[in-house]
This record gives sequence, C-alpha cells and structure tokens, in this order.
Amino acid sequence: MCYKYNPITMENDMNKIEQHIAGIINRHTVHVDSRIIKMLDREFDKKTYSNRENVDALLLELTLKSGSKIKTLDKVPGEEYQWRHDWAEDWTAFSPETPIYLIDLKRRPAKYPNIVLSGTDKMIKSYNMGQLTHIVAFSQSKETNYQLGDWITFKFEGILPVKEAIKMSTQKTSEYSLLHKSCLQTEEYVV
Repeated sequence: MCYKYNPITMENDMNKIEQHIAGIINRHTVHVDSRIIKMLDREFDKKTYSNRENVDALLLELTLKSGSKIKTLDKVPGEEYQWRHDWAEDWTAFSPETPIYLIDLKRRPAKYPNIVLSGTDKMIKSYNMGQLTHIVAFSQSKETNYQLGDWITFKFEGILPVKEAIKMSTQKTSEYSLLHKSCLQTEEYVV
C-alpha cells in the first residue's frame, strides 16, 4: 500500500520543492527538429541502451540539460560520464535535511499505471555513494517515433525519496521494479 510522503512537518518545504520541479517540467516544451533527432541518435550511439525507443525516454532530460535548465554534479571518479543522477538541485533554503536533491527522472508510459525502476541495485549503490536522493516521475504527450515538427509537452507526476520509492515498489524481476503512480504525490500544480 502506498502512502503520501509529505509528513506534516515537511509539507510546506516539500510543496515549494515540488512546485519548483513541477514548474520546470510542466512548462518545458520541445519542438522536434534535426538537432533533437541528432541529440537522441548520439545518445543511442553510446551503446548504453538496447533500442532506440529507450533513448526517446531521455528527451526531457537531454533537452533540459542542453537548455541549461538543469545541471548535474561532476562525474564520479573512474566513470566516463555522470549517469547516477539526471538533475542536481540545491535546496538548502528549503530543506536543510537534504540540501542537495540528486534526481533520477523516470518517464511513466501513458498506457501503464507504473513507473519502472530499472536497476534498483544500481540506484541503491548510487544512493549509498551520495549520488542519488530522489525519483521524479513525469509523462509526456508523445513517447516515441518523434517526427520533425512534433511538439512534445511534459507533465510532472510526483517526487519521492529514492529509498521510499524502492521500498514501495514491487519487484518484478532482478532487473526492475514497478512503482505505482498512486505512490507519488498527485496534486496538480498550476504554473
């Protein structure tokens, strides 16, 4: 059973953080042009994804980074690039307990009620290394097979600390777990 992760003592701070994150995601729109297609092709060429459709799930992350709307910490020594989190945000003013949020963006496919938490063992290791603190779920207006001229919009679906997300998820295989969307905050934020 899922519960909302907003204890009374943290509700106001979490709402500020959620509203900020929701605003960035909900206001972000991508116009698919040749630059976007090339960006996704370059990511697929890294050979870290088994198929091109999986790379399409990176559209939000890649375009937010290329537009300097989000950033990450430096890569972990010995690793080729920063993959342990998608977004680093300083929340010292709102959350002294967790001053830096290190977010893994997770797209929820529209036809399913679950967010896939792939590689939970890697997520736990990243958490233990101080490289991951939260999961942020989102959905988007078109998920794959982007065509030149498409306009893609995004919708924030919620945020959870990574430990809570893993705890509330249901393990399906050794490779992934499923987190039902009802486990995330689902309050609509108007931006």
